[in-house]
Amino acid sequence: MNFFFYVSIKTQGAVALHNLLQNSEYQKFLIAAPFIDMRHFDHLHLEGKYWEGTYEVDELDWKLCELIARIQYATQQHFFGVMAEKYFDDMNNDVQITGKRHYQKSVDGYNRLPEVFDKEDIKRCFGNNGSAYVAMKIKRFSEDRLIERIEDGEHKGKFRKLMKLMA
Repeated sequence: MNFFFYVSIKTQGAVALHNLLQNSEYQKFLIAAPFIDMRHFDHLHLEGKYWEGTYEVDELDWKLCELIARIQYATQQHFFGVMAEKYFDDMNNDVQITGKRHYQKSVDGYNRLPEVFDKEDIKRCFGNNGSAYVAMKIKRFSEDRLIERIEDGEHKGKFRKLMKLMA
């Protein structure tokens, strides 16, 4: 792959390539640019206060950039690898990504309910004291035919589980 750079180096030694390459897919050149410039110094000439010139990036330059990218990756993996793994593990358990955690929480809460239960048992088993939350759980469980309201007898007004859920 042929890659050309127009190089302008300030006399104080700072590289103008930094501005060119910043926020691009070739960021690994940011670190390698001064070394690459020194290898191709014979193509540069002093134009006023700046060194200017054009040269082709060769295979050795690409290998230097690849080496720097590998070192950066290994360093990031060493210092931040555990955090990255935790981040992706948490993301896999996130409700918005898989929906699995939400379902599992519902199954666990349902299985903790006694065979005959009331609204207070739902609050305790699901760990949520909101009345709207309890009403929605009862509605969803009823629609899924997991519970039924007891209409008469000793437990009138309470609910009965119709099946056991497996996760």
